[in-house]
Amino acid sequence: MTRVPAAPALLARRRLGRVVFCTVLAALALPGGAAGHGPGPIGTGYIARVDYVQPIVLGLDARVVAGDQLRVTNLSRRPVEILGSGGRPFIRFLPDGVERLTSGEWRRMTSGTSYAWHDDRVIGHGDPPPAAAGQPETAPRFVRDWRVPGRADGRPFAIQGRLAWVPPPESADDSPSPFLLAGGALVLVAISAVAVYLLGRSRPS
Repeated sequence: MTRVPAAPALLARRRLGRVVFCTVLAALALPGGAAGHGPGPIGTGYIARVDYVQPIVLGLDARVVAGDQLRVTNLSRRPVEILGSGGRPFIRFLPDGVERLTSGEWRRMTSGTSYAWHDDRVIGHGDPPPAAAGQPETAPRFVRDWRVPGRADGRPFAIQGRLAWVPPPESADDSPSPFLLAGGALVLVAISAVAVYLLGRSRPS
């Protein structure tokens, strides 16, 4: 049975996650355009990532790809539905493929186990929020937490993540180095692993 974290522990995890996320963004935003485009849509500066699926659904993987698409892979062999903003399913993963509700009809999108789509709940649009007090206009900013609900074999779950913003490059010459982006990803993984370990130790047995 999946163990649901206690409210204080979950809030602490979210606060620490925001700190980790923005710390890594700051490192990637060093001079030289290390995070100019980053993982976000080219030229917007917005960066989204998946934090976790709550409660855990074994065999279900979710991540942000191509900067502004949410990709879900279902290897659980259970029917999975992704719910829209109105609470109704609009994508469903079946044993023989993935279907999407289009113009009132379910249409087959792929016979595989993965499907990616643009989801306005995940990506950012328009101007970023103002910089924090005392911070320069070029400082990375946490924008918001996001949540995409679903059902696995009738049981509710949610894909949860966060959205941030870093200044995009002013020209093509400022585009990020692949090595810096790879290094930033490794730093993010390392810091996140340490954070999860420390939270696990602090959680009551």
